[in-house]
Amino acid sequence: MSSSTPEDALPRLSLFVEVLGMKPLPGSLDLISHLLETLNRVVQSVSPVQADVSYIEQLLMSAVENSASKIKVGRCLPCVVTWYEYYAVGDAESVA
Repeated sequence: MSSSTPEDALPRLSLFVEVLGMKPLPGSLDLISHLLETLNRVVQSVSPVQADVSYIEQLLMSAVENSASKIKVGRCLPCVVTWYEYYAVGDAESVA
């Protein structure tokens, strides 16, 4: 069994999110949650290649936007949009 470092995982993650960007994603809160968790882990990772991390972050945010745009408008949508804007965009002042 081989152990992988975060630097080893970046090229695989990059390929995965590139494929996500080419596919239509369903409007799913569960998918958005997992994408945001992955984005959080990428942001917190320490990588010597910042350009790779920035590219992956952009692809993940695009996938979140793609999925979020397909969620049917309902009573809870403002909560989801506010939560998404707060965590993905990081600008809590513009949400208020």
